[in-house]
Amino acid sequence: KDGIKTISAPEQPEQAVRLGEEEIVLRISRSYQDSMEESHPAEVELIIDESRLSSNKRRMRIETQIMTHGQMIGARRLLARGVDPRVARPISITHVNQATPRTKAANILDMIGMFSIMAAFLCNMYVAIDATAGERERGSLEPLLLNPASRWSLVGGKWLATIAFGCTGEVLMLLCTAFAMQQIPLEGLGMRLEFGFWEAAQIFFVMLPLVLFAGAGQILLSSYAKSFKEAQTYLSTALFLPTLPGIFLMVNPMQPEGWMKVVPMLSHQFLSTAILRGDPLELDFVLMASAGALLCTAVSLWVTVRLFRSESFFFRH
Repeated sequence: KDGIKTISAPEQPEQAVRLGEEEIVLRISRSYQDSMEESHPAEVELIIDESRLSSNKRRMRIETQIMTHGQMIGARRLLARGVDPRVARPISITHVNQATPRTKAANILDMIGMFSIMAAFLCNMYVAIDATAGERERGSLEPLLLNPASRWSLVGGKWLATIAFGCTGEVLMLLCTAFAMQQIPLEGLGMRLEFGFWEAAQIFFVMLPLVLFAGAGQILLSSYAKSFKEAQTYLSTALFLPTLPGIFLMVNPMQPEGWMKVVPMLSHQFLSTAILRGDPLELDFVLMASAGALLCTAVSLWVTVRLFRSESFFFRH
């Protein structure tokens, strides 16, 4: 019943479970029949190994089936004595589900927010590497630093070129995702995803401060590398960080707290989820998330300019 298949028990159930030959063994006591006839609690044993975490889900499923069977027997005993079984149920729980087809689809496709965050860091990575470590490896960075242009102008130009590719990649990712989502027949599953131009535009403008921070942070990190491959190693390793908030929320869903609203990537993951669910965006949440990303952008650019002003840093071997 309910997908549970019974098989013959091993001769030594304790040893079979201990050795991992069987995950769970149900043993019915010899007094089971007599207890049932006398309307006494009948004892059954579940032989398990609690150190095997993989068997916990099956154990809970079997226990649920046993408890449901016991409740049916108890109801029949009450009816046989002329007592309404509902007397033994003083409280009845009824679920009033407020989930809509759109919110159900948003929960499944929450990875769109993670893809948007990844695009903010991935699409401009190689431009940031080429503008710093690449120029140092080619020997074109030293003549550039000898020009009378201010260091803010040099860093700003490299940063603008980097974020231009980041914005382009973010737009392409959202457009391709919107087109692909329209081809998935979610209606057959009782779900509905509204991800069109308006939702894509909202996610883009929410992610824009994060793109600015990604470009500044990657220029700063790649400035420490002496070669293109070294910078590629640094930034490829750092790409794992933007995925952490999405993975964390998938494993441990939660509501955003105050401090989370200013943490880049984590706050943007919450905002993208709200857009996909169709929830109204809180203005203070958007402003705090943008302020956090812009503050990190300003700090990264300031540190990068300080490095560009240090001749000993760039001419070291």
